[in-house]
Amino acid sequence: MVKPIPNDKRAAIVKHMQESKNTKDMAKWLLVNIRTVERIWSKYQKQGH
Repeated sequence: MVKPIPNDKRAAIVKHMQESKNTKDMAKWLLVNIRTVERIWSKYQKQGH
């Protein structure tokens, strides 16, 4: 079963992506899959939150 990503990690992803951080490095740093980072960032860009 997949565990949901906590809101604090989601916020960190958005914050660092706004600063143009590398997706691969961020995924390693937060111990999540690269696709997870891309999906959260994409959702943020579309919905604004």
